[in-house]
Amino acid sequence: MCRSSAAPARGKRQLNELDSGQSVRYLRTTTGLTETDLVDGTGASERTVRRWAHAKSEPQARYQRQIDDLRTIVNALEPTLTSRGIRQWLRARNRYLGD
Repeated sequence: MCRSSAAPARGKRQLNELDSGQSVRYLRTTTGLTETDLVDGTGASERTVRRWAHAKSEPQARYQRQIDDLRTIVNALEPTLTSRGIRQWLRARNRYLGD
């Protein structure tokens, strides 16, 4: 699932400059992560993730690390995978990461 050369990847620097709320919205809209993906990735409730996605609230400090981790992973995967590929990678078991 390689990204076609016609689809520009957002630069790592640009994504890293987003605050947590903007990162959540980017992860939802641009990379296609679902609310369920973000619930699973952060440990927050569906309602909380929905509020972040709709800019009704900013993520609390206790979720910052998980959001930063997701953002870092997406930064690493974006140059070579499509949105669908990123979602599949995040859901797949990885023996190097303890499954």
